[in-house]
Order: sequence, then structure tokens, then C-alpha cells
Amino acid sequence: MDSETSLTSHLAPTQETLRRRVTIADLGAIVHVDELPAAALAELPALYSSPFSIAEYFAIYDHPRRLYGCELDEPRHVIAFTSRGATADVLNKSFAMGPAETARVARAIFRARPEIRRIRTELSYPPRELDLPLRELHRSDEQVLELPESEEAYERLLGASTRKRVRGYRNRLARKYPDFELRTIEREEISLALVEQIYDWNQQRIRIKGQQWGFRDQRTVSHRLWRLLQSHGLALCGYIGGDCVAGMLSMYVGGECWARTAGFDPVYMDVDLGQLMMFFFIRDCISRGCAHAHLGWGTTTYKQRLGAAPVTTYRASLYRSRLDKALYARELWWLVNDTYWRLHGEAKRQMAALASWRARQDSNLRPSD
Repeated sequence: MDSETSLTSHLAPTQETLRRRVTIADLGAIVHVDELPAAALAELPALYSSPFSIAEYFAIYDHPRRLYGCELDEPRHVIAFTSRGATADVLNKSFAMGPAETARVARAIFRARPEIRRIRTELSYPPRELDLPLRELHRSDEQVLELPESEEAYERLLGASTRKRVRGYRNRLARKYPDFELRTIEREEISLALVEQIYDWNQQRIRIKGQQWGFRDQRTVSHRLWRLLQSHGLALCGYIGGDCVAGMLSMYVGGECWARTAGFDPVYMDVDLGQLMMFFFIRDCISRGCAHAHLGWGTTTYKQRLGAAPVTTYRASLYRSRLDKALYARELWWLVNDTYWRLHGEAKRQMAALASWRARQDSNLRPSD
């Protein structure tokens, strides 16, 4: 089944499908054992404000053959999952749900699907808070900025050196390129060519820094993101002389903005156009009334200078019993391997940050007002 067919089937289940569900009254839960209904899928953007917890993302990136689901009543939750053998994989990602609700969902799935022994899911809290047999598999930090009510208030929150740096580069941009302007392109108006260009700039910047680009197949990566942007996308682009020279691709879901990728023509590195575009993106989020600007994972230093703070998410396996946890002990090797590469990556990032700081100290270049 291809992605388009999968998405269509998710949004248009049959009446027969709607009858195949298991109600578990004491948990306040309904488990859909055939297909998650379209009405429940349509709630996902408003429930979680996450581009990683919507039907379009599932279809484009996860390619589920069949999408099952668990609904909770109070508080309201809609959890989509797939299954293979004795394992269920929750597809909702970057979403908030407390330990009590997670436990209700897990118990409901275990009771409605007796063959399921393990549930792999993402948690927005430390796994130790969940009273179930589990194993933590992975953790990652997203950089999230809590936004004030106005752009002026945001600039007052920045440190003095960051304010001076941003102001200096904005002034330099205005002097050298007085015709620079920002334009916003939304959803289906975002072209595949624009997405490919921004990824190309991003790849050039990474190579200039002497690092390896994180994706193998740029064409596939660009096409997938472009398809996702058609429904919830925003592209904040910078133009000079009528030509697009920089772009920030993001998702606007349920009143929250999520940065996906950014790039700029290396010709304009002298005005630090990359950091300026992130600054302009944050201001755009404020103007839209967003409570948070999600700046992604990746590089952290300049994002934190702009006010972001790390928010940790966890990947974990939940088990029907302690015996089942023991039976899945080979996950430990995956955990050790993942930990090694996570620490290796963090060490490289710290070394790169130190090298960048030393370069700034040696050059002693500061943008003038």
C-alpha cells in the first residue's frame, strides 16, 4: 500500500470498520481493533499541536499498513498505533500525555489485544514516573522557546550580547542589502523547488563547516517534507533583488510553530543570515500568537542564545509483565549502541562549539552598529 492510499484509507474507514472496537469502561477507553476512525484522526492537530502527531505525517513517514487506535474520554486523548507480531508501536510523537493517561492507554491495548506483549512509545516525562514494567530506550532534547506576548518583550528577554549581535547584523543587512524583504508562503503555495533549494543551501553550509550532512538521499527527504508542508506548512523566505536567498521551513499545527529546516545562500554569510532568519522566525511566531516556538533538535548553542531551553522526550518500551521485559532483553544491546552514539554526537557538538568560540576570539570581529 503506498502513502497516498494509506492516508485515504485512514480518512475514510468503512461502516464495518467502525463497528470493530473494544470498550473498556473502567479505563474510560475505546480500542479500535480494525481501523482508527476519520473523526478521531481529525482531532489530532487540536489535541497535540504537533506535526509529528497528525494523519499526514503518519502516511508520509510511517507508512502504516493499518492504523489502529485508542481513545480516552477524560482527559481526551487519541492515540494511533500499528502492530507487528507481539509489538505495538505508537505513532504519536512530540505530544504531551501524563503518566496516568499513558498507563490507561497501555492497559487498554493489552486487554483489547491479548497478543500484544510490548508497546513502544514516546514519553514527555521521565519514564520512572510511569508505574509499569518498562525500559527506557532513548532520550533527546528539543529546543523550545516560550514566547512572550510581543516582539518587543521578546527582545528584552535576550541577553545583552545577543541583542547587540542581532542588532549589529540587522543593521549590516540593511546597509549592504537595503532591498532585503521577508515573505511568507503557506501550504500548497510552497513549491518542491523551494524545499530542494533550502535543503541544498543547508547541505552547503554543513560542508563548509567540515561536517557530514545528516541525510543520504536529499531528493527523498525534500519530497517528503514538501508533501507534509502542503497541509500545514509555512515558509518564511528572505529576498534580495527579487531573488530568494534564505528560507525557514516550518509547520503550523494547532496554534504552535515547529521549525523543520532552514538554509541560506552562503554568499550572505557575512551578515549571519542563518541566525537572523531564526530570529525573524521567532518574531513571526509571536505575531501569530503562538505560545511556543519549537526550534528543533540539532545545533543548540545559537538557539539557546535566542532564548530556547531543552525539553527532553523519552522513547521507551512498555511491557505486559516483568517476564515480558526479560524476554525482550536484547533491547539492551540497542540501548548501549544508542547511548554510545548519542554521547559521541554530543562530544562532537561541544568540540565544534569550542572551535567556533576560539575562532571568534581570534578574529575579534564584531558587527558594528
